[in-house]
Amino acid sequence: MIQRLQSVYLLLVIIMSVIFISGKLLTYNNSQGQIRTITFTGETPGAHPVSNSEIIKILPVSILSLLIPILALISAMLYKNRKVQAKLVMVLLGIEILLIGTCVGYYIFLFRNQFGGISFGYRAVIPLINIILTLLALQGIRKDEKLVKSYDRLR
Repeated sequence: MIQRLQSVYLLLVIIMSVIFISGKLLTYNNSQGQIRTITFTGETPGAHPVSNSEIIKILPVSILSLLIPILALISAMLYKNRKVQAKLVMVLLGIEILLIGTCVGYYIFLFRNQFGGISFGYRAVIPLINIILTLLALQGIRKDEKLVKSYDRLR
């Protein structure tokens, strides 16, 4: 499994997704001047507890962030069935694009409703890196499938 290059790419997607899930996603100043942080579980307004409505706001990002490493792990385990693995990697790519769209929509919502500055951490580029790694994994799966078909022609 690990000897194939696409398995390494999928393993890197899993590692990058776990890094994306852990820690804070972005920090911003709201209209009252408070520094607020958005984490995987919702908004943390400093010393105040997080309400359920604040957690529900970030729920789509949380669900999509959890789906990505799970699908990457499943697709890495399907190394013997390249066609199913390629389809699952295509679904993974779609979910990653949906995650980026959801994050951008959430950032635009924050930018319009809050008057303070927004500062992004290094975690903001992790979904883009995951898309590149997933595309490389898909390319490797297709290359393996092409190689197997060429060996079948020789028999």
